[in-house]
Amino acid sequence: MGLIDMQPAHLDRSRANVSIRVAWEAHVTAFSFAKRSRAHGLQSVAGLTVLGRLTSFRNMRGRVLPPFDRGRIVRPVSRALEGSGARLIEFNLFRPEDPALAVVVATPTPARFIEKQLGTIITTLNTVARRIDGFYVAVTDGARSVVLAYGRVDLPPGVLSTNLYVRPDLIGCAESLPVENEVAPDGAPPCPSG
Repeated sequence: MGLIDMQPAHLDRSRANVSIRVAWEAHVTAFSFAKRSRAHGLQSVAGLTVLGRLTSFRNMRGRVLPPFDRGRIVRPVSRALEGSGARLIEFNLFRPEDPALAVVVATPTPARFIEKQLGTIITTLNTVARRIDGFYVAVTDGARSVVLAYGRVDLPPGVLSTNLYVRPDLIGCAESLPVENEVAPDGAPPCPSG
């Protein structure tokens, strides 16, 4: 049994949001590799490490996804994005084994966008999650710095991996987002206006 070690090409530990994208890509890629290896009778993959953090694959059966239908994945997410007022930076439907979706948007008013618009997009992504291995969504500000990043990967049945980064001054804006992680602990700063 082997482990896959995933590292970014350039590691900048001062930027916590980088690790969200790396962890998401690592989970999607490693689990796809593990499923294909098993199907071809190659060495089994027991798990992966991302930036030194170990994830074990206890069950290699994987989820049974509905037949691939690009429209049923892309159309609802596109509709949710259209009315958001944000500029689309990335919209990629990857297919390493089963599909995975990455969405990145830019907005000059990230506090307002996170508080008022992002929940609809994440709810839509959660809805299409039964058709994909996972999704990554990020919000950037006017300077294209990531202010919020959320990665979700549905691994074998019952194993959900989620990672969340919110810039500290915007935590109060994200407290009601439909994510698996606790966002705003007691005493978090309120969402800034504007």
